Amino acid sequence: GLILSTLINKNYQGGFGIIKGWFFDPLLFSFILIHKIKDLKDIENILKTFYFSAFVVSLVAIEYFFYGHLSYDGRLSAFWSSPNYLAMFLAPAIFIGIYILKSNKQKTKSKNITMIFSLAIVAFIIYLTHSYSTWISIFLGLLIIELITKKINTKNIIIFSLVISLFLLAQINNPKIKEVFSERSSLNSRITIWKSSALMIKNNFFLGIGPGNFQNKYLEYQKYFPPYLEWAVPQPHNMFLAFWL
Repeated sequence: GLILSTLINKNYQGGFGIIKGWFFDPLLFSFILIHKIKDLKDIENILKTFYFSAFVVSLVAIEYFFYGHLSYDGRLSAFWSSPNYLAMFLAPAIFIGIYILKSNKQKTKSKNITMIFSLAIVAFIIYLTHSYSTWISIFLGLLIIELITKKINTKNIIIFSLVISLFLLAQINNPKIKEVFSERSSLNSRITIWKSSALMIKNNFFLGIGPGNFQNKYLEYQKYFPPYLEWAVPQPHNMFLAFWL
């Protein structure tokens, strides 16, 4: 299906590049991973490796922050093209870090302090991205984990509420909060992108538009909608829509 869609839509370089990057490489990596993993210890080592990677990236991002390398709206993206990409990479590390912290009861006090410090660094960098969707995802993820493990207690609820309150208080004067409710907000822009994507799916239900073609098609579909709030849109900001198209 992917190859057929690429051939029909004639974006060979971009299309086959996406097939390689989005599908072939991850599948190959997954097959190798499944073949090599023998037990839970291997899985834990992979998680620890990812966490270490995220921590190192956070340290590098701190340098970008102190040198003032921020986006036009004051958000930290480090060496990524978007603050959202940095936040998306670091978000799983929060869950992995908490798991590492709680899973090994034999750790010394100094090791626990080191883990808490590293988690705080990662969380601080995620905060500096001002990626609200990532923040919401992390908070909801932690809440769901509490619910399914049935370990909710008063202490956890208090800590959870305090953290959310601090995040919200810190954003009161941020222009981005006000923009969320404005006509030109990123949310309204996303809604237009999703509507445009839905119309593309309606018109190209089985063959899609071909990988790597969204930007051009998006501009073509502007005539069906009010003036776009956002013009440079290489992907539809939704994994399901992106894969279908």
